[in-house]
Amino acid sequence: MRATNRRLSSLNDVDRYRAIVDTKRTICFSHACENRMNETRREKKTRTRSTFAGIVRATESQPRKRASHRKHLYHRTGIYTFTLS
Repeated sequence: MRATNRRLSSLNDVDRYRAIVDTKRTICFSHACENRMNETRREKKTRTRSTFAGIVRATESQPRKRASHRKHLYHRTGIYTFTLS
């Protein structure tokens, strides 16, 4: 999924929609969502570390919660269901 996001962001619009139709995947185009998908493993570790600084950082950024991210991924299902000739 992460590789798919990175590949789609480098294409232009028509190719991006065609790739979505080809892969039959639901991809959210919100920038915050995409950045979260493309985070490296080390950044994720520092964000979720249970030190005091990590707790403060996690409470500062509320939309980074996992459940809301998952809901964000699927709430646009069915928008790009057209086919491009």
